[in-house]
Amino acid sequence: MIVVADTTPLLYLSRIDRLDIVREVHREILVPKTVWEELVVARPAEPGVEALRSSPWIRVNDDVERAGINARPRKRRRSCPARSRGTAGQRRPISPG
Repeated sequence: MIVVADTTPLLYLSRIDRLDIVREVHREILVPKTVWEELVVARPAEPGVEALRSSPWIRVNDDVERAGINARPRKRRRSCPARSRGTAGQRRPISPG
């Protein structure tokens, strides 16, 4: 399976020297050019950057869609069920007790 990676997981896995976790699960990682620039070009001296640079199974791609990957954004989940029902902010009468 090929995976398209974002900055944060690659950065932290490389910092703790555990890129092998991703390699065991995925045969290849596609990294958009903007992510690679944020990871490697902008931080050449950061811990873990050399491990990223020397991983032959990480492939930088200018355009993820041209690589045959369907990069559709996920649907956002609603954070509060009450808001989806339209009950947020409505007051209930207080019964005498």
